[in-house]
Amino acid sequence: MKWSFSEHLTFRECPRKWYFAYKLANANSTKKPIKKEAFYLSKLQSIDAWRGNLVDKVISKKIVPSITSGAVISVDQALCEAKITFDTELLFAQEKRWRENGAKTSDDNYVALQGLEREDTEELLKQAWIDIETAVTNFYQMTEIWDLLTTASYLKPQERLSFYHYENYVNCMPDLILLFSNEDPVLVDWKVHKYGVKDYRQQLALYALALTQSSFSKKYPMELAGVQPIDVRLREVQLLTKKVHPHDLLDFEITEIKNLISTSARKMGLMLADNDKDFTYLDVPTTEYAEKCQRCSFEPICQENSKWEKEIICRESKQISFL
Repeated sequence: MKWSFSEHLTFRECPRKWYFAYKLANANSTKKPIKKEAFYLSKLQSIDAWRGNLVDKVISKKIVPSITSGAVISVDQALCEAKITFDTELLFAQEKRWRENGAKTSDDNYVALQGLEREDTEELLKQAWIDIETAVTNFYQMTEIWDLLTTASYLKPQERLSFYHYENYVNCMPDLILLFSNEDPVLVDWKVHKYGVKDYRQQLALYALALTQSSFSKKYPMELAGVQPIDVRLREVQLLTKKVHPHDLLDFEITEIKNLISTSARKMGLMLADNDKDFTYLDVPTTEYAEKCQRCSFEPICQENSKWEKEIICRESKQISFL
């Protein structure tokens, strides 16, 4: 079974949301419109989430490559790139081009934003740009991070790592992998949060495990030879507060993340154990916290008495009548 940390978090928040996003969504479905609709809705993100992804993109696609090439772009150049990306992606989202035939999620400007019709959208967008500007500016002022970036032998942004844990296929994508000739590797995770109160230790532990277990380690045998997950140096970087949180792992924490993968994947598997031809999303339980439904992108197809629910009930009634 495929497993990722984001999938685990979604399942824990709401099993039905997980089912919509990871099992039902299908952009190429022609016979079942709900699958295509679920795909579109799965791409929706909040303005806050978008601004964080945009900062990641500028660092990964503009700043880090410039460091690798030896021609580091200035903070003004980085901000210019960020503003171009901001305006281009916002227009794409506002025009709902993510719903057009031929639109690909791999396109650089592909963004689907949730809640653009809200009255406070303009204010939220203004604040989003302020946060992006602050995060990029702070990034250039964080000497500890720049020391790591400029002394690393290899810099690998957004590298997908995958490995098998028993029968489960695990994948993740750290924001940045730094390899050194004579030092342990570093994994960097960029965060764009105003308060930074969440604990990302488990997620970073997964990254460390993946770095040493995936085929990536075979590409760099000299830099990763003999490196264990607890040897990997983890850095959670809060770009709005200019704080760097190091995480030093212990052996039991690696055991814990392995157990989490097994138990979480098993729960997901059991949810689909009776997935026969008559199985629908109505067979999957919803969250216990009703307030989460108000912010959920799948609310249009999940809400009670939606056209999707009525179609399912109508179909079941016909089957019962036939029998």
